[in-house]
Amino acid sequence: MRVLCVNQSTGPLFIDIVNAFSDAGHEVVLFAGEIQEGSTPLDRNISVIRGPAYSRKNLTSRLFTWLWFSILYAGYLTCCRKPDLVLVVTNPPLAPLATWLVTSIRRVPYCVLVYDLYPEVLVHSGMLRESSMVNRMWQKTNARMFGAARKVFTLSHSMLEATSPYVNRDKIQIVHNWADSDYIRPVPKGENPFIRLHGLEGKKVVLYSGNMGLTHDLESVIEAASILRHSKNLQFIMIGEGGKRAKLEEAVRARGLTNVLFLPFQDAVNFPYAMAAADVGIIAQGDGIEGCAVPSKTYTTMAARVCLLAITPETSEVSRLVMEYKIGRVCEPGNPALVASTIEELVSDDDLLQSYKNNSRMTSKLFTPANAREYLSALEGQLLDIPC
Repeated sequence: MRVLCVNQSTGPLFIDIVNAFSDAGHEVVLFAGEIQEGSTPLDRNISVIRGPAYSRKNLTSRLFTWLWFSILYAGYLTCCRKPDLVLVVTNPPLAPLATWLVTSIRRVPYCVLVYDLYPEVLVHSGMLRESSMVNRMWQKTNARMFGAARKVFTLSHSMLEATSPYVNRDKIQIVHNWADSDYIRPVPKGENPFIRLHGLEGKKVVLYSGNMGLTHDLESVIEAASILRHSKNLQFIMIGEGGKRAKLEEAVRARGLTNVLFLPFQDAVNFPYAMAAADVGIIAQGDGIEGCAVPSKTYTTMAARVCLLAITPETSEVSRLVMEYKIGRVCEPGNPALVASTIEELVSDDDLLQSYKNNSRMTSKLFTPANAREYLSALEGQLLDIPC
């Protein structure tokens, strides 16, 4: 069977999924803007069609790359050799809508993987008004798009609840994200080149690594760093890009903070060392976003044996993981004083910190690349229903 997989920002998790289809003997075509390999390379038997990469520099570039990718993808889907099944990710958000429109004409079945739920993410980030006509029309279209899908995948129970107004729950399947705990693993600080490169010897490291987007409460992290600026053994590291980065850097400069270091995204070789350098790993979400996304960094942070500090509503999937498995602490968004006092408590109580770190690593073993085969099992059931 010929399976078309669509994801503008293809990372290690999605590579595991498409590789699972290829390993099972299916012909796989990947339509992607960028491919970021981790420990496992993309199977050589997979055909790759390139579209524009996703740009996180600013709102204009983000919207442009979303739109341009979706237009080119729609053109490809219209003209390509007919696939037996399409698996499309909500990245970019217009790709599922393009899939619904074209497959309704070509009569191709499709499934949707909800990494981020739109337009809800745009509403909560302030990019779209809830009362706007665009939001109302998008939601109505979602009901038809999700309703026509053979299967809808989400990453958590909270995301299932957020998606269920659009589609019958019987169509929704939860598959939790994962991390490769052989690739992302603890590295003793004395043996960690990232520690040596950035002069972090003897420091407790608080790390945020990921997209610095509009839905992430990273202002609380910078404010907490300002509160803790006189803690000489404490270093904050912010890795990544996104719409908020320039604003956050300006806040650091304005306060004269020397305990905050900004770095670009790390490549596949350096990324595991960066994660393992941390003592406390920040997972940040704003209010209202908890049902719209589950940060994949949650699982890589656990695999690196790092204590989690989740700045997220208590109803989120991340909060549930942290509390259920005792892998860190949870702070409500918008409370930098609480974030600062929590960090101070964690780094000053080594027994508590080590307990959370050990639990974190053990918990990561519950969320492994074997989860990718859950997509294969579910979608092979769909493929069997399709006439050859």
